[in-house]
Amino acid sequence: MFLLFKDMIWRKEGKMDEILEDKEMLAYLKLYPSQFGVARDKKGQSAYQAAFREWDIRKGVLKGHDFRRFLAYSLERMYAMTLKEGHSHFLLFVDMNQYNLRQHACVACLSFYVDLITQYEKHYPNTGEHIFLINSNKIKLNRTNTLEFENLEKI
Repeated sequence: MFLLFKDMIWRKEGKMDEILEDKEMLAYLKLYPSQFGVARDKKGQSAYQAAFREWDIRKGVLKGHDFRRFLAYSLERMYAMTLKEGHSHFLLFVDMNQYNLRQHACVACLSFYVDLITQYEKHYPNTGEHIFLINSNKIKLNRTNTLEFENLEKI
C-alpha cells in the first residue's frame, strides 16, 4: 500500500497524467527517436522498438536535457498504448547497433541508465514481459545484480 501511495505522489508531482501532451517531450522524440508503432508477437502482445544508435546520450546529458522526464514519458507512452490494446505487458526491443560503449557509458551518462532502471522498477514494475538488447555487447549480471560487460566485441 505504501508503494502505491508513493507512486501516486510521484504521478501527481510529475504531472504524469499530462505528460503525453507535453510539447517539450514531443520535441525530444526528434532528438531521441523510438518506434512506438504497435507490433504484436504470436500471442498478440504489444511490442516496441528503441534504437539507441540514434541517441547521443552523452551530448544530451552534457547539454542538460531532462532525460528523467523523457524516460518517464517514454515508459508512460508504451504502457498507455499497451493498455489501449487490452494488454498489461509489452515486449521491448532495444537496438544497440553502432552504440559506442566508450562514449555513452561515460561517468556523466551513468545517471541516464540508473534513472531508466529505477523508473521502470519503481513505477512500471513487471510491465515489460521481455526486454531484448539486440546487437549488444555481451552483458551479464554479476553476484550483486549489477551489469558487467564481458568484452567489447559485438555478438
